[in-house]
Amino acid sequence: MFITDKDVMKAKVCAAIDAWAAKVEALAQDIEREPELGFKETKTAAKVTAFLQQLGLTPQTGLALTGVKARVVSGRPGPTVAVLGELDAIGCPDSCKADPLTGAAHACGHNLQVATMAAVACGITQSGVLSELSGDAENVLTVGAVDKEAVLAPFSSVGNT
Repeated sequence: MFITDKDVMKAKVCAAIDAWAAKVEALAQDIEREPELGFKETKTAAKVTAFLQQLGLTPQTGLALTGVKARVVSGRPGPTVAVLGELDAIGCPDSCKADPLTGAAHACGHNLQVATMAAVACGITQSGVLSELSGDAENVLTVGAVDKEAVLAPFSSVGNT
């Protein structure tokens, strides 16, 4: 049975996200409490992997050392949509939330990117609308290799006189 009304599908997805909101928020806060710098996000990757497994997904781990990826397959042809989040914190020892040993802090909001990705995964997998969708969805968590702050850091003083 197909749901033809997009508003009904949207309501189902939103209800599923609302039902998981406390767990998504807890994940974001847990990651924020234990910030890890790029390519060292072993605890963060494990937390995200466990969350995705609770949704019935089978995450791939160890991508570019600490990356995590889970794919939701609709079983119908169509485009693949990727939802990206970054696992790493930044070096920000002056932050009130910085790890006293590493100086890492989620002053960049990557913990919130991960929470958004987790909420999307909840909406797709827990709402009952997957059979109505075409194509696949990938939840991809990247690491410092694509961290624009790290790439741009050597150039941060260029043109700032």
